[in-house]
Amino acid sequence: MNSSGPTKREIDAELKTFHNPAPMTIEQALASDNPAFEIARRLGLSQKQPMTDAEQLFYEASYFLGDVLNGGFDQCLINSAGDYFLKVVRFADEYCNPDVAVVLRKVAREFPNAAIPEERSERFELLESLTSGNENLFDLLDSEFYGLEEQYLEGLLNLACSRKSEFVNLDWAAGDA
Repeated sequence: MNSSGPTKREIDAELKTFHNPAPMTIEQALASDNPAFEIARRLGLSQKQPMTDAEQLFYEASYFLGDVLNGGFDQCLINSAGDYFLKVVRFADEYCNPDVAVVLRKVAREFPNAAIPEERSERFELLESLTSGNENLFDLLDSEFYGLEEQYLEGLLNLACSRKSEFVNLDWAAGDA
């Protein structure tokens, strides 16, 4: 890298590496500096289908986390990541610190009968009515959840460690598809 910043060639090389990561086993991913990222990235880019149940749960839970961290619960629930809410609660119950599931249940309690619709259009309409005049509905829960990010990531690693044999789609190479 030169003193004025990276060159176009360096940026292009970095992007190519990001979008075409080297094959990695689950053991290598877990031993890496950022295991949750390495696993989620490879699952998201994997062209092998279908994912195993453990891989699907990991991918959905990590996608949900990313969406909440990017824009809070209101954004996440409006987006397709909100489709995974019930699965994420079950994931949190099984693999995370109990505080994570507590916050998720508090989010659900903002909805009638504590039920968040799985169907995105239903969820969108309900969120519009819930946040009408109360745009800050989820702000405190967002903050509480952000404080539990490390516990959530530990839950992802608990899932990967306890179901290692089910993570079979990490060692792909883009040219293999």
